[in-house]
This record gives sequence, C-alpha cells and structure tokens, in this order.
Amino acid sequence: MNEEIEALLPFYALGALDEAERAQVEAYLAEHPEWRPLLEEMRGAAEMLPFAADPVQPSSQVKERVMTRVNANVRAPRPAAPAPVTVVPGEHGRPSRRRPFRLNLALPALAALAIIVALVLGGWVLSLNRQVAALERRLTLLQASADELQAELLALEEENRALASQISTTAGEIALLEETNEELRRQLQSQEQVLAILTSPESQTVAIGDTGAQPGAHGSLTIHDATQTAVVSVANLNPLEQDRDYQLWLIQDGEPVSAGVFEVDGDGRQTLLVPYDEVGTFDAIGVSIEPKGGSEEPTGDIVLLEELSF
Repeated sequence: MNEEIEALLPFYALGALDEAERAQVEAYLAEHPEWRPLLEEMRGAAEMLPFAADPVQPSSQVKERVMTRVNANVRAPRPAAPAPVTVVPGEHGRPSRRRPFRLNLALPALAALAIIVALVLGGWVLSLNRQVAALERRLTLLQASADELQAELLALEEENRALASQISTTAGEIALLEETNEELRRQLQSQEQVLAILTSPESQTVAIGDTGAQPGAHGSLTIHDATQTAVVSVANLNPLEQDRDYQLWLIQDGEPVSAGVFEVDGDGRQTLLVPYDEVGTFDAIGVSIEPKGGSEEPTGDIVLLEELSF
C-alpha cells in the first residue's frame, strides 16, 4: 500500500498530473489492479459533475440588456489608451499595480478545485469502506477461530472427564486387586501352616464320625502340641443353601465354644485352621448346620461329632 501514489488517483482521473507523476500512477495500477475500479468511479464522477446542476433559462430582459451592450460595443471606437489599472500604495510607499479581480475568471478554477475535493473525499470514503470490509472479514475469521478453539476446549474437557473417570475406575480395580492379593497371601500362609501341622511328626490325629444326619460324611482333627493349634478337615458334607453355614464347635463339660463357620466346595470338602490355645483341654468336637453367620450355640442338625481322648 502506497498512500502517496493513491493520493494522486483523483488528479490522475482529472488529467492534472505531469508526465512523471502519471507514469508513477500507471506503474502502481499495473501492480495493483484492485484500484482500477475505484479510478473508474472517480472518472465517472468527474464526467458527471458538469451535469449535476439544472439548466436555468434567462429572462427576456436579461437577453435585451446583453444585446444592447453588444451593439454599443460594436459601434464604439476602440480606445487607443491602455486599459485602466488601479493604483494602490505598495511597500515603502511605492505605488503598485493590481488587476481587478474578475469572478468570471475564478469560477472555472473553483469548479476544478471542487471536483478535486469531491474525488479525494470519494476515494477516501471508498478506501475507508474497503478497510472496514477487510476488518469485518478478519473479525469473522477470528470469531470462527474462537468458535473452533471453544469446541476443541469443550472436547478436551470432556476427554479429561472421561480420563478422570477411567483413572478412578482403574484405582478402584487396583484397590480390589490389592485386597484380593492380600487375601490370597493370607490363604497361602494358612495353607502353609496347615501343611506344616499335618506333616509334622509331633502332630496327633483323630477321626470325626457322622451322626447319621448326613451318612457318609466324615472328618479329622490334627493337633500340634508345640503350637497348640489344630487342623480340622471334613469331606462328603452336603452343600447348603445360601442362608445356611456349617459351624465348628469345641465342647468342654457339655459347653460348646464356636471355632468359626465355613462352607464346603462341590465335593463337600474344607480344611480349617483352629486358632485356639490348649485345644487338648476340650473333650469333644462337632459340626452343626446354622443360620448364615453362625449362632451362639448349636441350633441345627449336628452332622459330625467325636469325643477327644488326648
């Protein structure tokens, strides 16, 4: 954009430039053809200015006075003396000559000046309109970019919420796996302890028979004196309904003490580590069917029962 060259466009439209200036404008128009439509509008405006005012019909009296003056000038002899001049005091008191101002000679110059001003103002207005249109297009692009960024931000927020939910779910799964792993470690430790008791040469084992409530059911009790712990193994017990558990009892002087509740697998088997000190002080062991979670004393069928003679 060359503001100096563009300021010459109205004068180029009027043909008021010298050769060098006209060459500069034409070279600029060759490189920037987008200004040619504006130049054509300026030329059109300059051509239409003379026709912008409505014609006025002079009166008959004006015509008579003009013709009378013309006839008088024709009949009058030409003066030999030079045209009169107006003498006015000049600088340092010297007289100076100044021709009287003639309005009819100034009117064409004023009209040309008005045309130039109109073209400059028109070009300036058109340039402003182009700048406003360019700014509006840029604003539209910026708004579209802002909308796209807003949509991307919403998508990222949604993705972030999904990731947070996934992390929370994964954390829950990890906690569950850790809990399961801990339970498996406890079971492994218990099984290792049971195996050590069952294989120890210091252990004593006694069979536990059925009571006839479930014929074929049987079990065993193995006591390890050094640790004062015992292992109870059962087999061929019937699977129970979900609201029932088997409960193990250690009996002394007819008073049962709960040693815990348990379930059996599909073959009716289970192995328990009994956590009671001085197990040998009890004189009987039994298994009964109780409500889920066990009872304070036997209330259901006793399926296994055996006296101890340690």
